[in-house]
Amino acid sequence: SEMDIKFIRGLFLLNVGTVSIAVFLHTLRFKKVLPPVLTFSIYLTQIYATFLAIPYAFKMFEGHKALCALCFSGIIVNMTRSRPIHAVWCAVSLYLLEYSGVDW
Repeated sequence: SEMDIKFIRGLFLLNVGTVSIAVFLHTLRFKKVLPPVLTFSIYLTQIYATFLAIPYAFKMFEGHKALCALCFSGIIVNMTRSRPIHAVWCAVSLYLLEYSGVDW
């Protein structure tokens, strides 16, 4: 729906903004404009604010169970340090997304 798209765009902007603000805070820290504890606290607050979106996004997750399973499996695979496993997972994901016929 239109509200879901607005929500996803807002969450995307928050995550992209996290990197920009992190670089800005890092600069302020090393120029000794702000103390390190404050800059780190602001950074952590912004990062964990994105997790507040999970309950709101749950409705969207419920409608796409196969895609959620694929994403969760990818998270598990990415926790390994094996490049061959990563390569196989990329190929499997590509196959599932493009050629399996599953309605994502």
